[in-house]
Amino acid sequence: MGRKYVECHEQDFPGAPKCTARFSSDSDDELLEMAVRHGMNIHGHANTESYREKVRGEFRNGSTP
Repeated sequence: MGRKYVECHEQDFPGAPKCTARFSSDSDDELLEMAVRHGMNIHGHANTESYREKVRGEFRNGSTP
């Protein structure tokens, strides 16, 4: 498994204005947990399966740009 990353974008995640958070990991599970916790703690998202699927769908291969 290679490195993956996810970025917090306002257009992808309503309620995330002007957020520039980026997370990367070699583990999909770890990446998902970091991003979901950020979404919950900073942006007030609920920890639902649909939110987790949305975050998982934003994973990109490689390191953060």
